[in-house]
Amino acid sequence: MRTHPVPVSKMTRLTLSSRYPASKIAAENELRNSGPNWSILRLGFVYGDGDGHLASVPPIAARLKWHPAKTFSLVHQRDVTGVVEPLWRCRYPCKQRRSHRL
Repeated sequence: MRTHPVPVSKMTRLTLSSRYPASKIAAENELRNSGPNWSILRLGFVYGDGDGHLASVPPIAARLKWHPAKTFSLVHQRDVTGVVEPLWRCRYPCKQRRSHRL
């Protein structure tokens, strides 16, 4: 994966060598070229009350020897709902092209 010397934005052209993230970028590009109405949601690590996922991070971090200052993009399920519900209410045909990063 390429490291960028400056922060990236949704307009930054990405070049990825790993197949999984490359496939996500390819799918987004296909969607962007598919027609006038679309939305892309780029979600961070989604967690919810009592799901246990956050508790699994410390053992993984220790096993992978992550630096203690390593950060994650976390988003609570209610925050995802707060973005997705208004988009869903828009329904097809939504008159905008949108990309959202949570």
